[in-house]
Amino acid sequence: MKHRMSKGRGSIYERSGQWYWRRSGTAADGTRRQWSEGPFPDREAVERARHTPAAVMSVEMESITWPDWIDTWFAREEAKLRLLGKDSYADILERYFRLHLRPNLVGRVAATTSADLDRLWTHLVSHLEPGYVLRIRSALGKCFIAAQAEGLSRPNPVKASTPPQEDWRKQVNGKSRAVTPIDRGDALTFNEYRTARSLLEAVLWTFRWALPAITAGETGMRRGETLGLQWLDLDVPDRTLRIERQVIKPKGKPLQLGPLKTQHSYRTITIGTYLLELLLAHREATGGRDEDQIFTGASGGLAHPDTFTRAFSEFASGTGIRKRFTLHNLRHTHLTLLLRARTSDVDVSRRAGHQDSTYTRQKYVRFLSDPNDGVGDRWDHITSEDFRL
Repeated sequence: MKHRMSKGRGSIYERSGQWYWRRSGTAADGTRRQWSEGPFPDREAVERARHTPAAVMSVEMESITWPDWIDTWFAREEAKLRLLGKDSYADILERYFRLHLRPNLVGRVAATTSADLDRLWTHLVSHLEPGYVLRIRSALGKCFIAAQAEGLSRPNPVKASTPPQEDWRKQVNGKSRAVTPIDRGDALTFNEYRTARSLLEAVLWTFRWALPAITAGETGMRRGETLGLQWLDLDVPDRTLRIERQVIKPKGKPLQLGPLKTQHSYRTITIGTYLLELLLAHREATGGRDEDQIFTGASGGLAHPDTFTRAFSEFASGTGIRKRFTLHNLRHTHLTLLLRARTSDVDVSRRAGHQDSTYTRQKYVRFLSDPNDGVGDRWDHITSEDFRL
């Protein structure tokens, strides 16, 4: 182990190629504690974390305020995530804290109560989707767990706060039924999707993003996965696409091909003849080689996911299909329509790259029609004399 001593504010040391910072301070219960922060990818990252406001303050830990603690914790968490190649998640966390948490949390960390956070959730849910606020709450929970571990706060008010609730049922003709992703505006109806696909077809050879959007709608892939496809991923005889990489934009770095969101995101999916024919026509027109990207940017290099999203949003706003129609709606639409066609939730989960079918059921199946609907009729058919396996 190589130690790099730093007078006055602990020590920086390297272990197995990763860097750490040893600190000490007074906890909320009055005891003195020592702890290590890290790992960091290099010494410079440690120095940046050490010079955030909470790190250099000569005050007791109990007096540290939220802005200072968020800066310190996020600098450490971001370094770890980027070291592990989880740049997309680091960017999402940064957005949660920069836009929604740091402006609204201003008091001392140790003085924060569950009532304070209940008021925060009420404020956020007034202009954000409840599901989005729940993800922000989860991120703050991780921040609070770290604060507990370092003695800044004894209880965890995030755990004690009341999470925002979503109304998953609605009244239709006097009867209560589940709210679907279509009702919530996350997915299109079949007719709306068919209209959108026809409009994209009409500009297939004049709008660069038409075929990537059709591909996303026909496969349910995420935007980075769609742009990360290469011709070697297409198996024509079997009509399959291998999803093995995505286009990412690490902070302060150029576009690059990176790992997928999770291990479950690596998958091979089947595609219909409609999409296959469009892709083959595109390959013939562009002369794509196996190692080439299927979809490229205007300069011929990697296409930027944000550019894809903005261009599609501009296109969608002129279709008149829906007031709010985004690129990610195509993914929700694909999965929702598959489930409505009674595709197994296990098969849909694998196609989507979800961690498991439990997540798929929680996100989609419970919002659809009663899962027992029609089961009696199907059982009658199975037990009839005409049924054959």
